[in-house]
Amino acid sequence: MGSVKYDTETAARAYSTKYNLETAAGVKCLLRDFETVHRARVDHADYAAADILIDLNAAGRSAGLTAREAAAITRVYRDGLTHKEAALALGVPASEMTALIDSAIEKITEVYKRWEYGEVYATVIGSAESEQLYEVFEEAA
Repeated sequence: MGSVKYDTETAARAYSTKYNLETAAGVKCLLRDFETVHRARVDHADYAAADILIDLNAAGRSAGLTAREAAAITRVYRDGLTHKEAALALGVPASEMTALIDSAIEKITEVYKRWEYGEVYATVIGSAESEQLYEVFEEAA
């Protein structure tokens, strides 16, 4: 008999996550889960994940983030640095890092509110190595 290449454990690692992108907490969760949502898009052709990430890119561009805000988001959510490590990397006081991230997330949230975006769902499968956030966060780094 032939063999079938099918991952029988995929269903056990898959879960659906709801993001209310009209709240700062929802945007923060999406940024935190960016790599796994991106992996679902790439590895499993998840069109909902693709739409969510395209819209995140557009929201980030429309938010008018400062260079420091974009760099803070990049260091913490793409590079996986702690606030303290990101502050050192950017040469800002650690106390300023939280304010930069909160400000960036609020600006992105305001874009989603203007769009009346509401809640979205993404299926996330397992975990993966860190992927880059879209260019909006990369440009300012």
